Amino acid sequence: SNLSGLNLDGEISPAIGNLESLVSIDLKENRLSGQIPDEIGDCSSLNSLDLSFNEIRGDIPFSISKLKQLESLILKNNQLIGPIPSTLSQIPNLKIL
Repeated sequence: SNLSGLNLDGEISPAIGNLESLVSIDLKENRLSGQIPDEIGDCSSLNSLDLSFNEIRGDIPFSISKLKQLESLILKNNQLIGPIPSTLSQIPNLKIL
């Protein structure tokens, strides 16, 4: 899903976790705020997640480490705080962080 640069605002809904067959989420360059929902970890087929250049805040959820197919995780230019979860090392195919 390429929804980049559409000036989308608001928060990412926890219902995103229902999209288990989704392989790519590209929401870069929007005005998304709030936190990354824990339910993102339920998108079990996801191999690419780009939330860069938004206004997302808070911690990177540990649930991202459940995304065993994930190859690319791009979160730059947000308002994230805290450490990068050590559990990301459990994602065997992660190539881009």
